Amino acid sequence: MKNYMNIMNDINTFVFDVDGVLTNCTLNLFPNGNLVRQMFVKDGFAIQIAEKKGYNLCVITRGSDLMVFRRLRNLNIKHIYQGVGNKKKCLDEYCNLLKIKKKNSLYGR
Repeated sequence: MKNYMNIMNDINTFVFDVDGVLTNCTLNLFPNGNLVRQMFVKDGFAIQIAEKKGYNLCVITRGSDLMVFRRLRNLNIKHIYQGVGNKKKCLDEYCNLLKIKKKNSLYGR
C-alpha cells in the first residue's frame, strides 16, 4: 500500500478550480454590481514554489473573471481555462495536450 509520500513522488501536475479551492468561498457584493472574490496569499506562494520546482499547473473553472485571470497569470499559471461547463472533458484535453497521465496529477474541485 502506498503512503502519502510515495504517492507525491509520482505527482507532476496540479489542477485547480477557483471558487472554494483558491478562494475562501466569499463573494463581496458592491453597489455597482461588481463581485469580488478573496484569494489566499499563501496559496499563491505555494503555487509559485510548485511552478519553480517544475510542476505543471492548470486552472479549470466554470467562472470567467478578468481579475482572477490576471491573478493566475501573475502566479505564472500558463494553462487557465475559464467558462468551462464540462471540467472532466477539459481536464482530459489538457492531459492529452501535455501528455500527462491522470495518475500523476492531483486535482481539486
